[in-house]
Amino acid sequence: RFEDMKVLPKLLREDLINNFGETVLNIKLLAEQNSEQVTKVLFEVSKNERVETVNMKYKAGWESFCISSQCGCNFGCKFCATGDIGLKKNLTVDEITDQVLYFHLLGHKIDSISFMGMGEALANRQVFDALDSFTDPNLFALSPRRLSISTIGIIPSIKKITQEYPQVNLTFSLHSPYSEERSKLMPINDRYPIDEVMNILDEHIRLTSRKVYIAYIMLPGVNDSLEHANEVVSLLKSRYKSGKLYHVNLIRYNPTISAPEMYGEANEGQVEA
Repeated sequence: RFEDMKVLPKLLREDLINNFGETVLNIKLLAEQNSEQVTKVLFEVSKNERVETVNMKYKAGWESFCISSQCGCNFGCKFCATGDIGLKKNLTVDEITDQVLYFHLLGHKIDSISFMGMGEALANRQVFDALDSFTDPNLFALSPRRLSISTIGIIPSIKKITQEYPQVNLTFSLHSPYSEERSKLMPINDRYPIDEVMNILDEHIRLTSRKVYIAYIMLPGVNDSLEHANEVVSLLKSRYKSGKLYHVNLIRYNPTISAPEMYGEANEGQVEA
């Protein structure tokens, strides 16, 4: 809060408040939910829209932050609650970085940041400005290797990451190895098909020598069969260096209010199998 900056003259503090509001942040805290290792925060941004940010604490003292890049999303993935909202707005660079600055001002360590909250990060150009801020030695001063971006496969932006931010970690949301099925789950596949995205990811690996993560949400009775698993293996083994720099993360699906009957919660035994 500007009012708490007692080192500044009162008239200057009042002038700052009149021009910029009560705080240095461009977002407003609405709600906070805490558990032993996780803090989930709901922020209000401009136009009275809302986004979520999650702080995760690990035993070694490491603190990681999962941040949002958009209010809602317009890509309509069938299993995603955010997609049901539709795209309300792209977050500005300040609204993105302020999600982390909020915790920093409370004394939290900023060890790593992932763009895996609300929205498709690579569909918002402001995300690249946020990457610049997070890695700026005079600002957050984070190594690019401590930043991660998840994408459904926006090819032009993946190319930009490869060329301009080669050390930033990439996660590709696959969710089905079959193109027709993936299009039903994720309409973006019609615009950027699996094979085309994988070719771009191969090029990313070839140029950066960096591992690419494959996110795979387990939807019971939809994409969790052994046939699906074998097809994922075949898909990755056919890639650059036999897929050795692809790492698959299997994710248990949590049902949403919007689709409680379409997909149930994944069975832990099926994930392990």
